[in-house]
This record gives sequence, structure tokens and C-alpha cells, in this order.
Amino acid sequence: VIKKTRFPRWDEVLEFELPEGELGEAVLSVEVWDWDIVGKNDFLGRVEFFLDTLCPGPTRGWFQLRPFPSTTEGHRGQLGALRLAVRLLEDTVLPPHHYQPLIQLLTEPTLCPAQSPEGTALAVLEKVTSGESRQDVATKLVKIFSDQGLAVPLLDYLTTRELARTTDPNTLFRSNSLASKSMEQFMKVVGLPYLHEVLKPVVNRIFEEKKYVELDPSKMELSRGRRISFKGSLLEAQVQESSLELLKGYLGDIVDAIVGSVDRCPLPMRVAFKQLRRRVEERFPLAQHE
Repeated sequence: VIKKTRFPRWDEVLEFELPEGELGEAVLSVEVWDWDIVGKNDFLGRVEFFLDTLCPGPTRGWFQLRPFPSTTEGHRGQLGALRLAVRLLEDTVLPPHHYQPLIQLLTEPTLCPAQSPEGTALAVLEKVTSGESRQDVATKLVKIFSDQGLAVPLLDYLTTRELARTTDPNTLFRSNSLASKSMEQFMKVVGLPYLHEVLKPVVNRIFEEKKYVELDPSKMELSRGRRISFKGSLLEAQVQESSLELLKGYLGDIVDAIVGSVDRCPLPMRVAFKQLRRRVEERFPLAQHE
């Protein structure tokens, strides 16, 4: 539910599982409704996708909202539009034992570090992975290695290889590499619940309070000072002073929440970054890089 706007933005990612054999004439219907306190909610329009006609890649863009089929066609084009991206993925999942040779091949370099680093399946995979598919490959690798309890050794292997290729410490992990994408995916899987637990209460409070904060004089709306004062519009300096105090208070609460959350930081994340720091110190030991 997005309140008090005619231009809602959801930024939601929804995943639906469709059992095998049910694709047929299945339809994905996205409906928009206007919620009312009294009476029935108002139907604003919908967008439909017939799944058997979707392309293999994502279908994205602005789609005109359509009325119910029973409604006259006179509404077409007047109901607004909805921006969506729809992607249909078909996965064939075999029994676990079919994947054991592949898993063994992939995890071998993390279990047997003495093996030549260039001849491993991970090294070859890193070389042949294109920029477009690197995120998908990293996502799958983190899932596979996490399932084997080897996510931290995977990150150590990939970041060590990237460190070996890096000559300037200022460019460390700036590239769109398998190492950086895998670390990013690892942080999403392990760190996102921690991030929500730590920052969600403060962020929710900021949104709920709806205080007006603006420090840039060129963007300041003095009439909105009514939210701060019952005396009507405020002077620019007063809005700036009030905004500064609010901002410092909010940022202070955020920093306190982060600093006070050390004990709740997930152990795998702490181990991964401790290992990362050690590898970087080994690669760039000079005091100037500390």
C-alpha cells in the first residue's frame, strides 16, 4: 500500500512458483486498486501477461492499464500505465545425486588448495563468464557453496585470485568480477536480515514522523515550515537550523544502531571479512597501504 500519491512506486520483487505442466494458458494478472476507508475499494485497472507467450528474456516497459472485460472499451488509454518487468524462468531439477560430480569439481579448489589454481573448474568458469551472466553465475555459486558450508572458502579463493591480478590497491574490488559479484550476493544472503534488524526501526520512525528536512536554500519550501511551527511560515535560517538538528539526530541514531549491533553481526560475515583483510595485508604489506 502506497499512501497519499497519484504516482505510487512499489520497487517490489515478487516470485511465483508454477508447478510443472501448468503453464498452458496461465495468466499473470497485476491489478491496481484505490483503497477507501468507507465503502468498496475502487478498481483502477490491470495488466495481464499470458505466460506461454512470454519471451525467454525479461519483458519490461510501461503497460497501459486495462479495465475489466465487462467494462466498455471507452476507458482504454485513460487509466494510466504501470511499469513492470516480467521474467519467466524454467528450471529442470534432477535428484541430488546427479549434481554430485559437478559439486565435487567446483568445490575441489577450496577443499584442496594445493592444486594448481589455473587448472580448476572455478578458474575456468571465471575466465569464460561474460559480463552479462556474471551476476547469475555468482548467485548460483554462492548458493551451491553455502549449501556445502563452503561460502567463506569460496570468497577467499576468488578474492585471493583477484588480489593476485591487482597491482594498484586503490582499484581493489572495483571491477565487475566474479569475486565482487559473489561477495555482493553473499552479503545479500547473509547480511540482509541483519541490515533490516539493525536499521529498520530507525528508518520506519523517520518515515512515520514525516518531518520536513531541507538544508539547500534553493530547494527550501518555507511554507512547509507549518509542520515545524504553528505560527505559519518560517524564515530560511529557522528551517535550516531545525533541519540540521533533525538530520544530526537521525544520523546519530543510525550510527548508534550500527555501532551497537556488533554482537548481532552474522558470524560468517565477520569471518569472511577477517579473512579478506588478512589476504589484502599479505598482498600489500607496506605501511602506506594500512
